[in-house]
Amino acid sequence: MQKVETGSLIGIPCKVSDSAFDGEVIVEFDSLTGWIAGFARAANVRETDAGKLIEAEIISVEEDHLVVNVDGSFFTTNGIATVQPDVLPLAA
Repeated sequence: MQKVETGSLIGIPCKVSDSAFDGEVIVEFDSLTGWIAGFARAANVRETDAGKLIEAEIISVEEDHLVVNVDGSFFTTNGIATVQPDVLPLAA
């Protein structure tokens, strides 16, 4: 398993719905402050044995959580989210 550190890409379990725009999907994922929903590029969603994952980059590793940046346009955040540290590292 890859080491989880600043700059690493991780996958956050998410729900995915179709969007009205080509190459874009609506994603919802859980954070420590509640559910986050918005638009993301379909290419940033990966289908794995664990389900669908939205790609995020770790910007800070804290003792009990990770601060990540999820590329997209979200309704309640600028893409910065706080998540549990038990996320899935993604291969580049």
